[in-house]
Amino acid sequence: MQPLTPSTKKRSTPSTNARQRRLSVSALILLPVFVSFTASLATAEQRITPVAEGTPAPFAGDLYPVSLSVDLALKLETCQERAKLTLEHSVERYRIRLSQCESTAQVKLYAAQRRLAILDDELSKQDIWYESTIFVIVVTTVSTIAILFGSAYLLDVTLGRRQ
Repeated sequence: MQPLTPSTKKRSTPSTNARQRRLSVSALILLPVFVSFTASLATAEQRITPVAEGTPAPFAGDLYPVSLSVDLALKLETCQERAKLTLEHSVERYRIRLSQCESTAQVKLYAAQRRLAILDDELSKQDIWYESTIFVIVVTTVSTIAILFGSAYLLDVTLGRRQ
């Protein structure tokens, strides 16, 4: 049997498992503490510090950390750009809509003018009733027959055949 030296010493399995459990429990306990601490540091850095008048500062008002100042400036710039883009988008949308309405009105006007021209052409092509060929033939025939019968009657009356 060999003497146990530090290099040949074997560890028992139960002590290794216990050590791992202790490390796991410690990590589980310390992890939330660490996370909450870093979160509080992050919010503390973003905090706005009021500066009273008379306190050594170049102005009276609120003193912002550089990171928060940059963040606020970027947000302001982003808001301005977004408002500008939204306004441009709305103006362009209404310009297009107005252009569509104008085009529609022009097409409707052109259609109405064409309809009016067609109606004018139809009216100008229609014969006036008393100038139509059929009317002239009928009137001429009736007039001729009336003149003939009228003259025959007058001749009969004048010659004494009818009394």
